Amino acid sequence: MTKKLMSNHGRLSMQSVVRLMLCLTVMVTLVLSIGVQASNYPNKPVIMIVSYAAGGGTDVAARTVAKYAEKYLGQPIIVENRTGAGGQIGFTALAKSKADGYTIGLINVPAINLIAAIRSGVTYKMADFEPIANVVLDPMVLAVKADSKFETMADLVEYARDNPGKVVIGYDGPQTNNHLQTIVMEQVLGIELTQVPYTGAAPSIVATLGGQVDVSMPAAGEALQYVENGQMRVLAVFWPTRFAGLPDCPTFEEATGQAIAAVGASSRGIGAPVGMPRDRFEKLQDAFAKAIADPEFVEKAEQIGLPLQYLNGPDFAKLIEETEANLQQYVDIMK
Repeated sequence: MTKKLMSNHGRLSMQSVVRLMLCLTVMVTLVLSIGVQASNYPNKPVIMIVSYAAGGGTDVAARTVAKYAEKYLGQPIIVENRTGAGGQIGFTALAKSKADGYTIGLINVPAINLIAAIRSGVTYKMADFEPIANVVLDPMVLAVKADSKFETMADLVEYARDNPGKVVIGYDGPQTNNHLQTIVMEQVLGIELTQVPYTGAAPSIVATLGGQVDVSMPAAGEALQYVENGQMRVLAVFWPTRFAGLPDCPTFEEATGQAIAAVGASSRGIGAPVGMPRDRFEKLQDAFAKAIADPEFVEKAEQIGLPLQYLNGPDFAKLIEETEANLQQYVDIMK
């Protein structure tokens, strides 16, 4: 009887060992599979959300850097334009995307900060984003059609003061950095303009060229090609020094004799939903760092007027935090 029980006990122990070994085998297989998947990232195309219209400065910057970054990432980067509400739709889509490294986007500073700080019903906050790399720092400009009656900034200011509301200005959407720079300009100069918001820089520039508006407030890089081909003229650059791509265009202070805060200067960088695996973040950061340092990219950026200003993820995060703090004094004005 005792031998029979011991025999049964032995068989049960052996069965337990077999089950344990099978479980361990499955676990090891899963761990190895996960490790392979992680090391293979990315193994499919990466989506880059752009919150503004195709053809504008943000879109051009995104498509240009994406072309070079995908060379170092090993997968295509597909740009998707999610336009509307001055960037809010695209920024919200980015914030709500899965944090797996397969959805990234262009983060426009200070536009993204302004939307979060000013608008009601915004469902994202700045903590929802993980900055990867800043690419561009681009000041605002005041641009007119080449044959405009406003040949200088002085012409426009004189006419606007004598005819309140008669000068029509277009810019990227309400409560954007372009809108903010317009408001601050009106305050500094003591003028009143009729403001027309568009879905991005490209439509506002088209409206300027078509005569639907008298003047527009794009970023310098967005206006550059139209100045170079003789379609537009820049009356003033909203920056303390002249823009390298437009060396003959005066700063606002040179054009008016008055200083102005360059609150609209646009930083365009790469961000992702917060919480992605660290190895994927590092791979993306490395790919964009290499792309921005690529001599071919640098040459291309110079050709199309992208004023490069590389910052890694942590430094880009600091820039966003500093911008948010500086914008607090303008929140009431924008509301």
